[in-house]
Amino acid sequence: MSIGGQNVSNSDELTIEQAAATYSVSTATIRNWIKTGYLELTKSRLISENSITKFNQENLGKDKLVSRANKSKKDSHDHQKLQEKILLLIDSTVIDSAQITDEYQSQLSNSYRNKEGIYYTPEHVICDFFEEVKDDCKDLTFCDPCCGSGNFIIEALDRGFRPENIFGFDTDPVAVALTKKRIYDSTGYLSENIIQGDFIEYYIENMNLKYDVIMTNPPWGKKIKKDLKNRYAKQMGIKKSSDTSSFFFFASLGILNENGYLGFLLQEAFFNIETFADAREKALSYQLISIQDYGKLFPKLQTKAISIILKKTGPELDNEVKCRPGNDVYFRKQSSFTDNPKQIFNINSNDDEAKIINHLFSSPHANLDRGVEWGLGIVTGNNKKFVQKADFRGGVPVFRGSDISKDSLKTPTSFIPSDLSLYQQVAPKELYNAPQKIIYKFITNNPCFYLDKEQRYILNSANLIVLRDFPITHNQLVSILNSHIILWLFEKLFNTHKILRSDLTSLPIHTEYFQKYEFFDEDNFLQYLRLQKTESGYNITSKLVDPLQSFVSRRIEAFRRGLFSLHTRRFGTVGEIIVKAIEDFDDPESIFHDLVDSMSGERIEVKCSRVLEANSAIITVENFVQQCLDNDPESRPICYEEREQYTWDCNIQQIKRDEFSRLYYLLFFRDGISIFCIRSEQIGEDNSINYSDRQHAGNEGEGQFHVTDRNISHHIDTYHFQDYTYGEFIQLFED
Repeated sequence: MSIGGQNVSNSDELTIEQAAATYSVSTATIRNWIKTGYLELTKSRLISENSITKFNQENLGKDKLVSRANKSKKDSHDHQKLQEKILLLIDSTVIDSAQITDEYQSQLSNSYRNKEGIYYTPEHVICDFFEEVKDDCKDLTFCDPCCGSGNFIIEALDRGFRPENIFGFDTDPVAVALTKKRIYDSTGYLSENIIQGDFIEYYIENMNLKYDVIMTNPPWGKKIKKDLKNRYAKQMGIKKSSDTSSFFFFASLGILNENGYLGFLLQEAFFNIETFADAREKALSYQLISIQDYGKLFPKLQTKAISIILKKTGPELDNEVKCRPGNDVYFRKQSSFTDNPKQIFNINSNDDEAKIINHLFSSPHANLDRGVEWGLGIVTGNNKKFVQKADFRGGVPVFRGSDISKDSLKTPTSFIPSDLSLYQQVAPKELYNAPQKIIYKFITNNPCFYLDKEQRYILNSANLIVLRDFPITHNQLVSILNSHIILWLFEKLFNTHKILRSDLTSLPIHTEYFQKYEFFDEDNFLQYLRLQKTESGYNITSKLVDPLQSFVSRRIEAFRRGLFSLHTRRFGTVGEIIVKAIEDFDDPESIFHDLVDSMSGERIEVKCSRVLEANSAIITVENFVQQCLDNDPESRPICYEEREQYTWDCNIQQIKRDEFSRLYYLLFFRDGISIFCIRSEQIGEDNSINYSDRQHAGNEGEGQFHVTDRNISHHIDTYHFQDYTYGEFIQLFED
């Protein structure tokens, strides 16, 4: 059997290195295949012949992992033959150089372009670059450090640069020959300034060379050896940015004359990913002229292409940068990028939005870089093998990113073996099994965070957060992360479909809000932040929170907390007072009911219950301390809007149906009271409320029913009477 041009024997044992060469993959991939059971090692650390035979028969050419590994083999060309063909055409005086250029570019395979980071720049983008150079060009020098077939250089000629003042570099002999021919065809000048060689090496050896204008589209992500990357980074003083585009950026700045112009077309990551932060910091030390987003400019390449033009001089005070995130053009203060975390160039935000971003970071806040543990979802290494659609013995449900919403998780449709040692990559088991954790999608345009209290497992399309020593609770953090203002900030600052840990740790978490408010409310949160929602976004309000309003809010919360702490009998008395005041009922004439409606003569019964999150965990020696901490009554009240998100059970009990005509039952949520009314006969007739007339042995005629997260919608639809906030109740009685 032949794979990638090599024969694979079914009877030979292979070393890991031999297997990698045989299947045209890396040794790391072979080790993952061993870990996930595709291949097996013998005691001598060789891959067994039986597993090789099985792999060749059952998996080879079928599974995606092998087809991916061989993708570059299918999408390739013989570059040496292509070079020979194009060089022969260049020597011809008949064929136009532009035609030869098109022929060469069209025959480069996608895999070769990806390996070398080669993507030729469209003419309209090049024209935009030169529009930003306002100086007379005839006496200026121009350089393209990776000139390719000379598109930037030909435009430089058209803009008035003299051919003898134009320089270029490229490692591709065909590209160099094409550029020279195009210069000659355009001007009759036979240039010796277009050099075949590595610009980075040339820069390191000739740092005294200087140019007035440097414009280029450097190779993005070109694969070079690690030791070479480290050498380049050390020689150029680069801290983090180890991509080839960064090396060209720093080197070009190094040979640019003072007051010279630099123009680069770069991948989107350069402008917002932490890896490139030191390159952005370097750019901000000069005067930025423009940043323009060209979208997905190159076929077969998913990343956006964005240009940056700068002038090598210190930035002027209040320098304004031309920003074009699409069709819109606006100007933004350069200092607004400097103020961003990691100096992110978020050109999708205008100057007014930048002020809101700066305001949010200027307000007191914490960050998720301390007191927090992070975990990745499970990487099985072979979903086809391990992930099943139905539950099985020894299996556990596992959730994907697509299963997560802010309010709930979808019913599980994926199941995996519970033995985590089977998988390629997992987080520590204690993170999955934490009493509380926050899980969130990794790939999404709409970030959402969900509080998991049931120790669920997640696949690698989701990640998790566990708080260890953080100023607020998991539930409070989820409320902030899911708030409209923080989601707006995430979009305006990062503008990405990946929810990266480095981005989340940069977000301002305004924990002090919960020192003023017991529970989260978007309006209160904006008021605390001194922001106002508008049709187009947000405005900063000029005044601080009204002290009187703040006092009223604290008083209402104190009332609610005091109400929840009342013992059962006193708590029930409050319910009777509330119903009596609302309905204008009278005191009873009998001890067997609570109130009387004098107008109709009907007897009234009142029942009350607090809506608290259930805690069904079994207390053990190992967990009793944490269980006591988690059982703080003030951590368990549920808001009305959360009524179907959490598990809870309100027992409406000691119901003697023969003693009353109407029952008012009050549910006390964290943020208000819901009142329901049901007639005595309906209690027995409505099977949906599951009334039982046997509450205790020997208590005939006394029963109960339960209002829970599972049936609350039925009670709302059928028996709902009125809702009140705690503030409205205080006002009702004090007025």
